[in-house]
Amino acid sequence: MPRRPPGALRATPLTTREIRRALLRYRQVLRRPGRWVYLPQPDCPCCDVTYERDLLAEAIRTLPPRAAGALRRRVGEVDEELLRRSLPDPYADPGRPWWHRRLFAD
Repeated sequence: MPRRPPGALRATPLTTREIRRALLRYRQVLRRPGRWVYLPQPDCPCCDVTYERDLLAEAIRTLPPRAAGALRRRVGEVDEELLRRSLPDPYADPGRPWWHRRLFAD
């Protein structure tokens, strides 16, 4: 399945189920043991934390303000863990979202 570029909008809005699943998967990746985030298959949507984070960013952009704020707070807690368990990628494109500019152990 071809992946959309980060920030590309979907033709249809995300469903509540898709948002819930993305948040669950984002959390699950960061629950794995170890100091650093390890992505066993970085190009696989089920293992790639950036794919889930892209979906959550899209949801935050498209949800009504109150729901977006609640989701932003929940995602923010997980974002802190991702920042703590990854390093900045000095060669990443500065125009991409911050979570695409992190190094993950492989």
